[in-house]
Amino acid sequence: MVPVAMSARLRISVAAILALLLAGFGNGRAAELVLPSATEILAHVADVAGPLPAREHLTIAFTSASLSGSHRTVRRGDDFRTIYEEGPLHTEIGRLGAMDWHQNENGETVRDTPDPGFASHEDYEPSVHRLAPPADGYVVANLSLSGYGTKEYIDASTWRIVRRDVLSASGTTTTRYDDFRRVAGHERAWHWTLEDGHPENAADYKVVVDSDADVADAELAIPPDRRALVEFPAPPGPVMLPAHFDHDQIYVRIDIAGRGLDFLLDTGASEIAIDADVAKQLGLAVVGVRSYAGSAQRFSGGHAVIPEIRIGDLRMHDVVVATIPSLRMGGARTKVVGLLGFDFIDALGLKIDYAHQEISAVPRDAFAPPGGDAIALDARLGGGSPQVDVRINGALGERFVLDTGASGSLVIFDYFARRYPRALVDLGGGENRGRRYAGVGGAIQTEPYQVATIELGPLAFHKFVVYRVISRGSFPVAADGLIGADLLRYFDLYTDYAHGRLYLAPNDDGRAVVRRPNS
Repeated sequence: MVPVAMSARLRISVAAILALLLAGFGNGRAAELVLPSATEILAHVADVAGPLPAREHLTIAFTSASLSGSHRTVRRGDDFRTIYEEGPLHTEIGRLGAMDWHQNENGETVRDTPDPGFASHEDYEPSVHRLAPPADGYVVANLSLSGYGTKEYIDASTWRIVRRDVLSASGTTTTRYDDFRRVAGHERAWHWTLEDGHPENAADYKVVVDSDADVADAELAIPPDRRALVEFPAPPGPVMLPAHFDHDQIYVRIDIAGRGLDFLLDTGASEIAIDADVAKQLGLAVVGVRSYAGSAQRFSGGHAVIPEIRIGDLRMHDVVVATIPSLRMGGARTKVVGLLGFDFIDALGLKIDYAHQEISAVPRDAFAPPGGDAIALDARLGGGSPQVDVRINGALGERFVLDTGASGSLVIFDYFARRYPRALVDLGGGENRGRRYAGVGGAIQTEPYQVATIELGPLAFHKFVVYRVISRGSFPVAADGLIGADLLRYFDLYTDYAHGRLYLAPNDDGRAVVRRPNS
């Protein structure tokens, strides 16, 4: 239903930031009587630390309860490339010029297009507190009205950041820094630990290389895909997937080691995922088990490699998948044991025909945009699922995930609701229209609202019922919500992740319901 390993991708981003920005800071004493501002403290911290060198090579060794490896970063100015070797898993992230990118566990390189930036942002209020004796220092907090954000603990005798807390709806992650060293005029921590209250997530990091040697252009280059993940039969052409629809949910039959399994085709999932019990039955070795903040609640999961997956005439080999708890979804004739998410969909072009309940796939370089009255939507894929713009009663959200795995029309997350409380006004049709939702980790509580207008690109839907998530801890991410099957079923949906595009071609039902401007 949603990105099951969004936390895993977020972990990659956080680790990269730590690798580049962790710093401690010089000597000095704070004034005892006057409390400085956050700006003054952080400026002093940065001044004592000294500027980052123009270029650097940084290698960090890490260990956790179930995994160990290294993070290697090369940087020149604002451009960088970080390679993560974590057990058998290889991922990368980087920036080159104005382009941010990442490469996932299955070797697919993805351009991370930023938000347009027109939506309302949460306000964050900086504040400063003096640490209680015997500690000597300050806490610089930058929190939203909801209490989410960061707290940095600064030692007043050295002007070093010795601790950093990240507060979110899923809990608090604390990083503690020590062993500060200066290289090429810049001081940073050479050791830090991370904990979030879940022992399996605790990790230890140590810098083993810190050098300002030259960085070649090739070291910063955006890497191509390491392989073609999905293999088509010869000659390559449209392939029908073995799928059936049930209440507009799409179930694809796959084969692993001769065993037929039903997976949910889920554009909202950021990885391919499999039920942990089924992975065990198949004898798959699971690595890197940790606690994740799932769509419904926390769950434990890791990664495994499946030697071969067959989907009709399609083949995939040595596929890295996430392991997740059992999914409580599917009809009487369907037991869903996995999610076909981003890695599969990114490797090809899809046409999902809701009216005729058919799905066809073509190689990604053979995809041709549909003609006729189809509309194109720019999709941002950096989080591992396609995010697009939606307006609800005029309120703009730029992070709505188009999610074939979600039921309902729109599912509204707390991130949207707390920024636009006046947008969710029930016209009266929401009463007694409740719907039960299930996500990775368990049940999700929602409240129904019948809203006047939903705008998706040039399309408008009137008086549809949407569902606001109200269970604490569900969808603890900075995303606006999900576009579900109750809207998508009015279209043929085409996916073209290679070019960051989605296409919606109204079917007969859609032409009767959907309105364009001035229509």
